[in-house]
Amino acid sequence: MIATKEFPLCEAAVQALKTLKQDLTSAALKVIDEKLPFVLEADASDNAISATLNQEGRPVAFFSKNLEQMRVTSVKCGKGSLCYC
Repeated sequence: MIATKEFPLCEAAVQALKTLKQDLTSAALKVIDEKLPFVLEADASDNAISATLNQEGRPVAFFSKNLEQMRVTSVKCGKGSLCYC
């Protein structure tokens, strides 16, 4: 095993990490302001659902659930409808 505390990266990789860090910092969850309107964005697939609650285009809350972990049985409801039995 190599006894070093630094991981060698090229300049392009270092710059990419700095950009990623800056983007993640600016995309962090924002504090809820009850005076502003909320926008709910939701998405679903055959095996997962997710939703983001936004204010002024920035997320204030997030939810995600993998449906394969739940017992979802065959019921007569159309795609796009969430049915639990």
